[in-house]
Amino acid sequence: MNAPDNHLPNDASFPVLYSFRRCPYAIRARMALRVAEITVTLREVDLANLPDEMLFHSPKGSVPVLVLPDHQVIDESLEIMKWALGKNDPTEWLKTESTGAHELIAANDGEFKHHLDRYKYPEWYEGAVKKEHRTQAERFLSTLETRRSFSLHQIYHDLPVIRA
Repeated sequence: MNAPDNHLPNDASFPVLYSFRRCPYAIRARMALRVAEITVTLREVDLANLPDEMLFHSPKGSVPVLVLPDHQVIDESLEIMKWALGKNDPTEWLKTESTGAHELIAANDGEFKHHLDRYKYPEWYEGAVKKEHRTQAERFLSTLETRRSFSLHQIYHDLPVIRA
């Protein structure tokens, strides 16, 4: 497959982040990019109609996908976090042994994702009660809110981006 003409932004000095606002994996990638103060070109995608340029860089078709100016592709959220924080880690997120970060990641990928999926798509899960799963997911988000010095609203709205 050849790269689409618009596979990088006009100013290719910034990484391109393909993201979906409500994806918990994309959220944590955006969170790390924000903390690391890395400016990206943000490309919000429609999961039902993924852009060709994203699929060119990451054929697996899931978000987040970070395309660096040298065309290196990072398409796993934890790897994006490690890359970003490896560049700038002002709050020392990479030093996580005593902060419970590994437990938070496990809770995000396990219990939170379980409830989020059943809240968003109750018709896919027999016996899922949407309201109950939302309440459980909100508990996890509240835990994040109290642990960090910035709000979840900031994760999306304060990310230094060039909107494409």
